[in-house]
Amino acid sequence: MDRDQITVFLPVTHYHRPYLEQAVECVFQQTRADWRLLIVVDEDRQPHFRDLLRDALADPRVRLVPNQGRLLGGAYNTAMRAAETTFMGVLLGDDLWTPDAVDILGRAIRENEGTDFFYSGRYYIDGANQRLSSDYLPDKPVTVESFSTGSPVKHLLCWRVSAGLACGGVDETLNNFASDDFDFPWTMLDHGAVFHPIHRVLYMCRDHRDGFRLTTHVPRSVQRRELRRILEKHGVAPALVRRRVRHGSRNYLRQSLFGNGLHRWLLERLGFDATRGWREPYR
Repeated sequence: MDRDQITVFLPVTHYHRPYLEQAVECVFQQTRADWRLLIVVDEDRQPHFRDLLRDALADPRVRLVPNQGRLLGGAYNTAMRAAETTFMGVLLGDDLWTPDAVDILGRAIRENEGTDFFYSGRYYIDGANQRLSSDYLPDKPVTVESFSTGSPVKHLLCWRVSAGLACGGVDETLNNFASDDFDFPWTMLDHGAVFHPIHRVLYMCRDHRDGFRLTTHVPRSVQRRELRRILEKHGVAPALVRRRVRHGSRNYLRQSLFGNGLHRWLLERLGFDATRGWREPYR
């Protein structure tokens, strides 16, 4: 394997079939063709996904791997242990990479030899692939202070696999909120990883209500608790922790459709229309 080749890591648990198919297809549409695709699913669902993704799995560049750990963090760690390339980037099953993402990442790796973690710009799309936002480009330095006040590292996330494993991987004691795209890069920074921004849009985040999303379906009470745990884990002062959680509750955490588990249970049985939930006011 060349040092600038990329493994695309696709974790799948809940999914909306059209979006998953588009996510896989965007990998096949890359302008650089020497990528690898690792699809990580729960072990008991291997037969289901082997059937669902049989056309993609016929390609020798694609592998289906059982999750050998806990939740989303376990899927990340499973993928890192299974990767055959030096670098790996994550593609969530309802999002998309731009067609030139692998090529641009490879170029960035060649030109920035000491870098361990690359992160790019992104924009938001809806269920019909229509743009919802302008471009969001990296605009913050990657420092401990910047993580304390809001993550400076956003998708597309691409990191040196050996560095990710050396810091312990994604923390599997955390639940499915911010363990991968907030705590993990922060932990890599704490262990000396070198970060480099790519000032190009390589990732399209899909804001939809057509199926389960961590952003919308994990109750706010869980998201607040996990955010607090991560901030405390990294030694953030208690007053700042309270301020961060309060700020999140008034802003982006409002995307969650449910206040807590009981609220979710009640609304789902009352036929709640998920499309009526609060949406981020994109710029």
